[in-house]
Amino acid sequence: MKIYRRIKLSGTELERVRAEFDDYIWLALDVRRGIVSGGDCYMGELRDALLQKRSRPEDIYCVGLNMASGELNFLKTFNRRNPLVGFSGELSEDMKSVVARQIEYFFGALPIFETRRQEKKYEMSHLLPALRTARI
Repeated sequence: MKIYRRIKLSGTELERVRAEFDDYIWLALDVRRGIVSGGDCYMGELRDALLQKRSRPEDIYCVGLNMASGELNFLKTFNRRNPLVGFSGELSEDMKSVVARQIEYFFGALPIFETRRQEKKYEMSHLLPALRTARI
């Protein structure tokens, strides 16, 4: 099974994906156009699915997503032409955060991402009284 999406996956779709892929999925992401292809096949096949949809090779990044823990496995990328990829194949920290935000957009209904959002709201709620009384 392969997925190809430009919009978020709903909760029921995520449950089907989790059942099909046993909580781990490989993803190829076009960060410029906001498109993801995923599955349990070779990363080259996922990348080729994006290339057939006219994605540029320098915009495609490949990651592994553990859907139970939300952990991203940033793989060495296929494209050496991208200036944001180092000689070792590792992404810069800024690019990792861009990729992580887009993955969270597509898979945001996963329980792990819901829990993180609730924790972030809780952390920010402590700052609100201080922000209200601070003089700028």
